[in-house]
Amino acid sequence: HEVNFAGEPGNWGDRFKARSMNYLDRRTDQASDGPFALFFWTGQPHLQASDYAERYANMYSHATLDPKPSFDEDDVSDKPLWVRNLGRIGDHDRDQLKQWRRNQLRSVRQVDDTMRAMLDLLKKRGELDNTYVVFTTDNSTHMGEHRWFGDNGAKDTAYEEAANVPMFVRGPGIRAGSISSDLVLNNDLAPTFVQIAGGSPPSFVDGRSLLPVWKGSNPTWRTAVMNERPIRDINPIPPYHALITQRYTYVEYETGEKELYDRMDDPRELRSKHDDPAYADTTAAFSLRLRALEGCEADACRTAENEPTF
Repeated sequence: HEVNFAGEPGNWGDRFKARSMNYLDRRTDQASDGPFALFFWTGQPHLQASDYAERYANMYSHATLDPKPSFDEDDVSDKPLWVRNLGRIGDHDRDQLKQWRRNQLRSVRQVDDTMRAMLDLLKKRGELDNTYVVFTTDNSTHMGEHRWFGDNGAKDTAYEEAANVPMFVRGPGIRAGSISSDLVLNNDLAPTFVQIAGGSPPSFVDGRSLLPVWKGSNPTWRTAVMNERPIRDINPIPPYHALITQRYTYVEYETGEKELYDRMDDPRELRSKHDDPAYADTTAAFSLRLRALEGCEADACRTAENEPTF
């Protein structure tokens, strides 16, 4: 049920932490028995990322932007019209982005401290080695890359800055320090948690359990995922569907515009290859595969995702 935390001590991060620690304290007490699950979904560090506790206010006051080569991209002639219409990033924007970056670090530091408290409690109660811990997010955000930023909508692109997010996990059977480049989606989480709980993921879901990936058992895995923004709103980005593989990002916009990036050679996505004759076969193949992924369900999605790719 919905709980209103307003009026409780601290900022929202403190309030979520207090509730979560109380739950973990009760469920890991020796008098308690059976499995438990906690979903800690904090809003930090959403832009403008200013919701951090006052005790973090003086931290990271000298942090800078450290912009990537795609920041305030100089030549956007290969980009769709919505990018070409964006203005260059001036001094005022840079100052604002610098402040947001400092706020992000302060907000994330609060999340880090909360996670540390949770893990310390699990360890103290002897539950840490028998608990799966998953740390991820629903999206990343632009901070001036390809000239795009803002406190509303800077996540809505197929560029790596917005589409590629981290996932860190620990738990039984997961080798410390192991890394996987397999393509995973947030719709994989539900079937994963079902399997962890001892059940079988239902056949109607689109995702798949991540346990084989986490444990390094080399399963037959997807070679492509679809990223989409099918809606039109006040955001200047037109609706699009995109195909993302471990190497390529291919985008089709409602406007008829396209983008294709070979991230092996161009990791910052500075030069689209959609009009390059050398990539004509790749563009045609990805366009067909994108049709198979649009609107797919259940096994049809898994079949389309598993097809061989370049």
